[in-house]
Amino acid sequence: MNVWWAKRRFFCDETACARKTFSEATPQVPRFARSTTRLKGSLKDAVIASGRAASEVAAAFGV
Repeated sequence: MNVWWAKRRFFCDETACARKTFSEATPQVPRFARSTTRLKGSLKDAVIASGRAASEVAAAFGV
């Protein structure tokens, strides 16, 4: 199962603004993140519990 989330990109019209563009961020999906902190935590817990390689566990998660 895949979940797709599109982060919104905002534009600043202020001439004094140095950033010009920025995207939304949440505690679950911080800036520049490609996956959620919840997914990373779940994968880490699964690797520790199973004793298998991280790539095997990630494949089982469909990542």
